[in-house]
Amino acid sequence: MDGPGRHSGTGESPPARAGWLGHGGARRVDAAATRRNPLIGWARIGLPVLAVLLTLALFAWPYLSPKQDLTIRFEESAPTDDHARMVNPRFTGNDERNHDFLITADTAVQEARGSDRVLLQGLKAELVGRGGEWYALASRNGIYDEKRQHLTVDGGFSLYSDRGHEVHGEAAEANLRESWVGSELPVRGQGPEGQIFANGFRTEERGNVLHFLNGVRVIIYQNKEG
Repeated sequence: MDGPGRHSGTGESPPARAGWLGHGGARRVDAAATRRNPLIGWARIGLPVLAVLLTLALFAWPYLSPKQDLTIRFEESAPTDDHARMVNPRFTGNDERNHDFLITADTAVQEARGSDRVLLQGLKAELVGRGGEWYALASRNGIYDEKRQHLTVDGGFSLYSDRGHEVHGEAAEANLRESWVGSELPVRGQGPEGQIFANGFRTEERGNVLHFLNGVRVIIYQNKEG
């Protein structure tokens, strides 16, 4: 029988005295460790701050990154081979009588850096004659000199007037300052009265007259009423 004050035979040693250091002792050990290793103190401050920054970055990233549906036309602002390139450009101005003219195109490329000449593709020029007649000149290719207000076209062109007349040919030029269009190559004209073939043409009297030149051949439509 066990005597008073004895434990039963479990084989366990008597429990150690809990909290032998106490709270004060733990703080003293912790402070001493921090002094010995400054990284511990930095980690306690830096890691929570870093976690907050990473969280903010995750929320902000969708607003900072480009969206998939965003479209940027680099051609409008970025130089290509030292030439400025534009998409859907518009050139406007006034002739000697202060009538407006407009040139639009699919693309425009500056001929050389600092040049006044612009290479156009898929262009259309609109101008007004002295009497208010409206003309539209369309062509595949052209060169517009902004300083001289002079336009040359090739690759095929069509000239339309609001009076129902048309002129078609391979190449032509337009002096937008003086409001005339002309060509020295074979052309074909068409209007309500018939067709005309010639080796050149020019609008005169500020667009009031279409003057066909050299080897002119005319086909007149018969008046059905007569």
